[in-house]
Amino acid sequence: HPPSISMERKVSLRGVLEPSRLEDFFNTLFSKLHKQEVAIQTLKAQVSANEGWKQAFEGLQAYTRQRFNETERSLRAVAERVSSLEASLPELKNATMEIQGCQKALRE
Repeated sequence: HPPSISMERKVSLRGVLEPSRLEDFFNTLFSKLHKQEVAIQTLKAQVSANEGWKQAFEGLQAYTRQRFNETERSLRAVAERVSSLEASLPELKNATMEIQGCQKALRE
């Protein structure tokens, strides 16, 4: 046996169940649902755009890393060449002194 509904409550329910009030209620409900759907689509678009930016950033990061590694290799090669040249300096200095000695001897 369901609990009895007071007379006052029956009157208010009858008012809500009138076709025009029901129509308003559903129109409001659908309007709210539509706004939520629009908000969800906007969020999805933002997530998609952020994903695009993330991929672009990761691509740039990879390119920068690659260029950095290439530059580092080039710098190492230059450093090795400089050090090899520095190592040959004393020999070059000796050869220069020998040449100068020969030139001096030739002049005399």
